[in-house]
Amino acid sequence: MKTPRLAALVLVSLIPAVATAATWTVASVEPTLSSTESYALRLDATGTPRVAFGRSASSVLYGVWDGQGFELETAYPAFSGAPADPASPQLLLTWVVDLAIGTDGEPRILHTLLNGTGPVPSGTLQLSTRNHGVWTVESLGASRGRPSLDIDGLGREHVAFMPSLPAIEYAVRSGAGWTYETVAEEGRDPMLRLGPDGVPYVAYVGFNPTGIRLAVRAGGGWSSTFVALENTQQGPALGIQPDGSPVIAYLDAAGTHVKFAEFDGTAWVVTPVASGGPFAFRPGLACDFAGPHVAYRDNVAQSLVVADRLGATWSPTTVDTGGNTGLDASMASDAFGRAWVLYGSADNPNAWYARRVPVAEAPVLSPPPGIALRLSGANPIAAGVVPAFQVELPHGDDVTLTVRDVSGRLMGERRTLHLDAGAHPVSFGAAIRTPGLYFVHVTTAGGASASTRLVVTAAGR
Repeated sequence: MKTPRLAALVLVSLIPAVATAATWTVASVEPTLSSTESYALRLDATGTPRVAFGRSASSVLYGVWDGQGFELETAYPAFSGAPADPASPQLLLTWVVDLAIGTDGEPRILHTLLNGTGPVPSGTLQLSTRNHGVWTVESLGASRGRPSLDIDGLGREHVAFMPSLPAIEYAVRSGAGWTYETVAEEGRDPMLRLGPDGVPYVAYVGFNPTGIRLAVRAGGGWSSTFVALENTQQGPALGIQPDGSPVIAYLDAAGTHVKFAEFDGTAWVVTPVASGGPFAFRPGLACDFAGPHVAYRDNVAQSLVVADRLGATWSPTTVDTGGNTGLDASMASDAFGRAWVLYGSADNPNAWYARRVPVAEAPVLSPPPGIALRLSGANPIAAGVVPAFQVELPHGDDVTLTVRDVSGRLMGERRTLHLDAGAHPVSFGAAIRTPGLYFVHVTTAGGASASTRLVVTAAGR
């Protein structure tokens, strides 16, 4: 692994009204092997980053962070037997991939070979699943572009893809098979993410007229709305904020602006993240309790930039200038200011990662005066135990309790109940079975809120 290098010091907001200094570390995931322009990065339930990307010489790779670097393994071989001469045209492949982590902690990688010769025809959409170190693969049909993948709280995979131009399709695991639906008759470059309640959203470029659109599945069908009446390069990036609201980042058609769109309750509001450009490639987007973060390539400086939204403004930091870099960034972050970006470099054609160095101590989520939330008993708790909490109120009110993992996914169901003034025990109502870090949030009908953290360890530890 290449010796890490540190980027400039940057002030980063970890949660609202809390800030700390942090640095970025940049290094190569695999310094001796070339990779393509498609990269996928996710955090698992413990906050550990997992990566997937295509290696242009032979295969799709998967990696897990081990504290020092990424341990890589082959998720899908493109050729049986030994690969041919690396200069052979058949090895000039273009992989497009996406990655999600199941409720069982095992990865799924969605991949399509767009160009080149492999064990299946190019344009075949495949899902590779890992189970105790063994990878299996299944085909889902034809795909003409980059597919997108997410997994709900029941462990079901949800997929968005382009089976042909210009249609966008959706597939969800249904028993031993798949259920297919049409999201849009005309569109390209879909990205799918699930809301905390498991509702699928798909951001894409729609036609007639051309513009950024967001589709949501509700009531047994799909409905879409315009986000912005403008085209974009390589499609929009979709993220889900901790409150469950979808947000979108994209480049305008000319590549002169990186933009961010969010719904204000009445209409979609689009604001510039960066202007001037030119910029290139689809940006990476991550959402946590500090707000959204956007990773993008500055085409003039040929560098990777990460912009954090601090209040109403965006604060950019140049993260990597190490040689025509920042290609096709994929980004993830957690509530403690830890952020990761996976991307490519044209001059050093490997998979690269940038890591925001964690703070020495996570901030304490202090409740506002008059409301308190505490875990009843020990913290951490063992997997399989039903967590219980104590909520203290200055006066009677309706209270809603939620528990989410580090990705913002809702665990179980929201609990809403009426509590009188004083301290009250409140049970979550269901056991948490996956070890990891969780965030507990309580809100009142009057607008007060408090949060705490819950650590779940493997049973027996």
